[in-house]
Amino acid sequence: MELPTKVPNYMADHPDHFRRCEARTEFCNRHGFLTCFDKYSKHPKHIAYPNSQFIVTATYKPEVWQRIKAGEMEADRKSENLLPTAFVYECDGVPLQRQIDNIRPDAYGNILSATFSGDKSLHVLVPIAPRFREALARPHSIFKEVWGQAAKRLFHDTSILDEACATIGRLSRMPGVARLNRDEKGWLILDPEGCPVQECYFLNAGVEPIDIGAEIDAALAMERQEQMAREAQSVFKKYRRPLNDDDDENIESEIRHLENSNRRFPSEAKRIAIDVLVHGIIPSSKQLGGNSYYAALCYLKHHFGEGLVRLFVEKVKAEHPSCLPRRVDEYLR
Repeated sequence: MELPTKVPNYMADHPDHFRRCEARTEFCNRHGFLTCFDKYSKHPKHIAYPNSQFIVTATYKPEVWQRIKAGEMEADRKSENLLPTAFVYECDGVPLQRQIDNIRPDAYGNILSATFSGDKSLHVLVPIAPRFREALARPHSIFKEVWGQAAKRLFHDTSILDEACATIGRLSRMPGVARLNRDEKGWLILDPEGCPVQECYFLNAGVEPIDIGAEIDAALAMERQEQMAREAQSVFKKYRRPLNDDDDENIESEIRHLENSNRRFPSEAKRIAIDVLVHGIIPSSKQLGGNSYYAALCYLKHHFGEGLVRLFVEKVKAEHPSCLPRRVDEYLR
């Protein structure tokens, strides 16, 4: 296949580099990649074998790797076992030249390699610095959101990118090996003669991992807001009951109980309630987070009497009337 223009032609200068298995092994070890023989390989290896077709853009979590070495579990590339080491970007159904032109010129410093798949796409690898890997591998992973935000800094048009790549441990083509396709029966063609080579068109030996700290912070903040909204909705639906107008609660006593509870079992909802009721700290919903007051209100309604709930609502609405949903007024009548 004719090499597209505007591509730093690494293979033209180093045509045999990735043809050597030792070079591929060094490449994977240096950047924290596992390898797979084909895309169905469930158990990735730490070494690049001569016919390894794929890079797994992740490494095992240390505790998982220790259990694998001790024989306590099988190697398995489930996302919960892995720490992501690189983002993968590719797009199918788009001319190869457009894929190249779509890369921002100033993005090449953060791109480790661009490898032709041997078929129709270019696989772009962007390393993830070790300090960010744990955050991206946490439960309820924010990986996809950060992958998308980072893409905006690397590509002109992110709409043509394949979102299936936004997963931990995504496979990418191993540079320098012949693409082993399947015959009509689905068997791998092991004879590389005549098969296209997965050429490395660009390699950046001095690559600088992309700084995604701001993207991770924004994604974590969004996840916290969404979690609080889910909890608030759940509490609101589960414990909705009419308030008793004759219920005369000792507000001061309840506030002390609230403060004691927060000291023993602190939570965001309790902190917000205390700030409003005790300290008179009432920031806008934009500063605090759109669903934060709602979460605090639901907590108070479930655990305390009408007097404290009404006091909280009055204080918040006096300062920021839009911070609580309209149905709260109807609910408290």
